[in-house]
Amino acid sequence: TDLGAGDPLCVTEWSLEIDHLSASPGDIIPFAAGPFQELREFALGEGHGLARACDGSLWAWGENLYGEVGDGTLSPVEVPIQLPGVHLGEAEPLDVGNQSSELAESRIAVGSGHSLVLEPGGLFVPTSLWAWGDGSLGQLGQHNFDDSSTPVEVTLPFLSLSLGAGPTQVAAGAAHSLVLMNDGRLFGWGDNQ
Repeated sequence: TDLGAGDPLCVTEWSLEIDHLSASPGDIIPFAAGPFQELREFALGEGHGLARACDGSLWAWGENLYGEVGDGTLSPVEVPIQLPGVHLGEAEPLDVGNQSSELAESRIAVGSGHSLVLEPGGLFVPTSLWAWGDGSLGQLGQHNFDDSSTPVEVTLPFLSLSLGAGPTQVAAGAAHSLVLMNDGRLFGWGDNQ
């Protein structure tokens, strides 16, 4: 599905009304405050959001009560800011099982007050999973209940990385986190209710 002009995996014109969002494939969603030109993916939490631009840059904004914006502060961020040092890769086809490439790619996710990002690796560098924000129920995967206002790497169980298995998709609920591995296994942590 072509969501915008140019690259069929990118939206070039979009808008966002924080209190209400409804869009269908093919819709153009303009965002008045966005400093980026093309958007590949976005996720909205209870009071914050993440956007992955088509060039791989990561942008965040929101209330920032727990550090969920990831800028190292607890100050509200009204206009999306780019998070330095995080590069999510340019839009590219991704095969996971029998899903189409456009449905399979999910590198960002947000819960009520936390954020998750999959940073693709390279030939000898594994894909990294990062989390930040509200950690009060263990949703940051740090084996504690601390918040973090900057991205912290999530270490997956040793057995999850056997035989070249690696994370391919990330998802979040209000206070829990999930990662889907390329071999079909699913790992979760955080609130279990």
